[in-house]
Amino acid sequence: MRVKQAKPDLQSASLPLQILALLKPGALTVADVAESLDGNESSIRSALNRLEDRGKVVRLISSDGGSGKKTQWGLRVAN
Repeated sequence: MRVKQAKPDLQSASLPLQILALLKPGALTVADVAESLDGNESSIRSALNRLEDRGKVVRLISSDGGSGKKTQWGLRVAN
């Protein structure tokens, strides 16, 4: 069963801020973020790469039950 997360009330916020808010509860794939924000995956991926460069998010790899793997993104924990 797949549960869709509620959209945060951040419609006027920048895409990176919207992504950071979505990642607070836990890691998500690019497709999950794009679906939640009604955005395209290319824009989401670009924003995530910029956030990674700034040290805000990290890439996580998790198995998706089959032979393929999907990249998940999560918030970087402050040291």
